Amino acid sequence: MPRKVKRKPGTRTYQNYSEHNLQMCLKSIRLKLMSQRAASNHYKVPRSTIKNKLKNDHGKSVGRPTVFSREQELSFAQHCVTLANYGFPLIPYDLKMTISRYLNSKGTQVPQFKNNIPGDDWVSGFLKRHPELSVKFSANIKKTRANITSSDINDYMDRLERTLSGIPPSRIYNYDETNLTDDPGNKKVISKRGSKYVENICNSSKSAISLMFCGNAEGHVIPTYVVYKAESLWTTWTEGGPPRTRYNRTKSGWFDSVTFENWFETVFLKEVEGGGPSALIGDNLASHINERVLRLCDEHDIKFICLPPNTTHISQPLDIAFFRPMKGAWRELLREWKKTKHGSCFSTLPKDVFPRLLAKLMDKLEFTKTQNLQSGFAKAGIYPINRQKLLDRLAENKNCTLDEDLIGQAFLDRLQKEREDFIGGPGKPRKKKLQVLPGNSISYEDLQQASVDTGPVAKNKKRKVVSSSSSDESDIMDFVDESDSGSEEDSDENVDNLHADEVEANEPQAGEPNL
Repeated sequence: MPRKVKRKPGTRTYQNYSEHNLQMCLKSIRLKLMSQRAASNHYKVPRSTIKNKLKNDHGKSVGRPTVFSREQELSFAQHCVTLANYGFPLIPYDLKMTISRYLNSKGTQVPQFKNNIPGDDWVSGFLKRHPELSVKFSANIKKTRANITSSDINDYMDRLERTLSGIPPSRIYNYDETNLTDDPGNKKVISKRGSKYVENICNSSKSAISLMFCGNAEGHVIPTYVVYKAESLWTTWTEGGPPRTRYNRTKSGWFDSVTFENWFETVFLKEVEGGGPSALIGDNLASHINERVLRLCDEHDIKFICLPPNTTHISQPLDIAFFRPMKGAWRELLREWKKTKHGSCFSTLPKDVFPRLLAKLMDKLEFTKTQNLQSGFAKAGIYPINRQKLLDRLAENKNCTLDEDLIGQAFLDRLQKEREDFIGGPGKPRKKKLQVLPGNSISYEDLQQASVDTGPVAKNKKRKVVSSSSSDESDIMDFVDESDSGSEEDSDENVDNLHADEVEANEPQAGEPNL
């Protein structure tokens, strides 16, 4: 099957008119506004075509008929959408192999397909015949995010609705931290056909600068808070930035409990102080849950609300509708700056240049940030309160079913294989320390023989005491069970797990204010 049909020289042009012109031509003739000859000259439609259309001759589509019927292709398209909704979208190769599995189960051999596997041209034609389908880049989400159920969302929305009762949209805020990188990204460029490596000279690095953004349900964004990765803060790093922007630094370049507390007191508290009850919604990071912050929230009638774990991609307004257009605009500004004579001199983005670029970025977002933020709150179901916005994005509520025919079975086999490989795999095996004399080697057969000879070994447990580093808190201890055959690394993992369980037990429920 050729990718593009080339017309031979001297042959007549085929269908050198649009469907709209053809219908207008036929309408003019049927209403007796024009003769056939006049309509043919006016709309540039051949008279033979006009006669055939008026007599309803040659009504079938021109060219070789499709391999599959219209109903079969429609079923293929519906199943592709279904698999994408379940979180296992198909790539073109997967679609070809699924179609091949369907043909083999049906016992059909298609001469046009090599080894009964469709080619790239068939996939391209299939996508053209079904404009509701398109090829896009998929966003990878973790397994824990895919395990969110409707009961989790309903519990969160029940608590959120009670907490936000009586608070106007101008007092409902969402905060989130993000970063702006020193990489403008890649763009498509014009080059010689067949070139394997097309290079663009542009300095870039993996460095990033952290920022805290916060806005309310009416679309108002409060001043930005910038955190540099440095030991000290210099005056030139704060000049030329957006009005009322505050700057700080940490050794890691990320927000910790100290910088979050400083942002809360110097930026957010000044924004909402004295305006009545308000709500502050954000993720449940440990660095955000600060005793002093919670005390200040209680004093100023601020509801400190945590989002459910692993749901920020559907419940965080800034993540949903604000950060993506902002980072796209940032890459454009950074690319333009790196093309200048001044910008091309630096291998990385200087911190004294960043405030001025940040000011240009905020000016560029001035006309769209209000609408984007309002759309984010609506999509997250926070304002107006609408839990269905979140439930519709869960796979279990998309009302997608696979037909129990041969087509559905072919796609169902693909889905089950993906789920088994991704979800049904065995867990991480528990490792054991091997007693091997120095200089000796060991094989798998020796290991199996040793396990048969010795049998199960009873673990002799002992208690390891980890005392507090403070003498005033010597009565606080953690007891860890450690096997004699276990390694020191295993004991450290147990201590970390105990601390993680303790933190998780003390975390507040999502949607409820922290006390």
